Amino acid sequence: MILGLQGCAFLQKRLAVKDLNIDFQGVSVRALTLDKINLEVALEAFNPNDVEAVIDRLDYTVFVEDRKAMTGYTDETYRIPPHGKKVIKLNSTIRLVDLPDVFLVIKEAAKKRSVKTSADVKVHVKTILGTYTRTVKLEKYIPLEWR
Repeated sequence: MILGLQGCAFLQKRLAVKDLNIDFQGVSVRALTLDKINLEVALEAFNPNDVEAVIDRLDYTVFVEDRKAMTGYTDETYRIPPHGKKVIKLNSTIRLVDLPDVFLVIKEAAKKRSVKTSADVKVHVKTILGTYTRTVKLEKYIPLEWR
């Protein structure tokens, strides 16, 4: 009986991810040289549930001004407390030779008040019943910070 309740609590934490609200917190240029840009995209996950939500993996593609800027994944486990928030930072280096269009768009963004940023984020959660995946699509005009 106790094992059944523990399994239920585990599954509840894992499936709480379906209610997470994920949004952009910010985009910043961490470094800019003649041949590369270090870009950081910060996502904020809010958990409206009464139980902790757990993310086991994120796959992401981020676009800046409709141009693919970064693609990747993180296998880090993120625990979002009940009614709490967690910032998830995604980092990438964009080389001029690989993505000249994006490189120029980001350099030009310094003249703008905000930049159109969008993302496709796949949230993966492991359960005893298999892996649950949820795709979140984000789009927002946000200020581009230079650090």
